[in-house]
Amino acid sequence: MAPEVVALSKYLVQDGRFDVVLSGSMLGSKLRWIRSMPVGYLRILDMFPLSFEEFCWAQGVPDTILSQVRTCYEEKIPVDAPVHDALIQLFRRYLVIGGMPAAVQKSITGKRDLGAVREVQTDLARLYREDIAKYAGTRSPQVKAIFKRYPLSLARRTNGFNSRRWRKRRSTIVSRTISHG
Repeated sequence: MAPEVVALSKYLVQDGRFDVVLSGSMLGSKLRWIRSMPVGYLRILDMFPLSFEEFCWAQGVPDTILSQVRTCYEEKIPVDAPVHDALIQLFRRYLVIGGMPAAVQKSITGKRDLGAVREVQTDLARLYREDIAKYAGTRSPQVKAIFKRYPLSLARRTNGFNSRRWRKRRSTIVSRTISHG
């Protein structure tokens, strides 16, 4: 995006007939090069993936349920088993789908078609890979290689983590929590 576009957007807003939204991965880095900032007409928003709570809202979980869970957490009391089970299922879906709005939207409109969600995720990953070159400059090949290998490094077993032991512990914790409820 040309820096002039940001400066000229002020006049469109002043006209009163237009709301202007500028977005893009490079926009934040370009702002420092703009000579004439539209002071008073510019609002910068940082965008992030949906949190689990936002994911729940998107999936239609009522605010009353989320408030109940929040209260249970604050008062250190167990959540009712049916609510707990439903939220665990939703959390598992969140782990698979993620918080990117396009993937979440596809999971809702695609009637639980995870293949369609995977397509969106693959497209997003491809766009990120292509976008890296804009930021990395001459180090683009190295950064792309790191981006490509990162998921593999997350999947590797680490010295301090034993999944079998964790599953047993998790099962014990869940059993104790439910039995004390």
